Amino acid sequence: MAKYVISIIGNIGAGKSDLLAYLREHQEDFFHLLDGENNVTTIPEFIDPEALKLFYHDRTKHTGTFEMSCLMGRLVRNLKAKHSPGLYIMD
Repeated sequence: MAKYVISIIGNIGAGKSDLLAYLREHQEDFFHLLDGENNVTTIPEFIDPEALKLFYHDRTKHTGTFEMSCLMGRLVRNLKAKHSPGLYIMD
């Protein structure tokens, strides 16, 4: 099980993915402070391009499809963190 799981949340366009990319690039500057933890994994948000396209085409009709796609992506990321050691950061 992961020792730490950090979830970055916010609205679309708030900079979650940019922050995750920054942390990925500079992880050696930050994460050596966590009890010598060297196993840091960053997992970007999964967005199904087809579900996103359908959502933007007709939000009323395809909101459920898009939300379910996002939910399944979060589930996969959380299961990966649950069964692996180290620190996980995901948006």
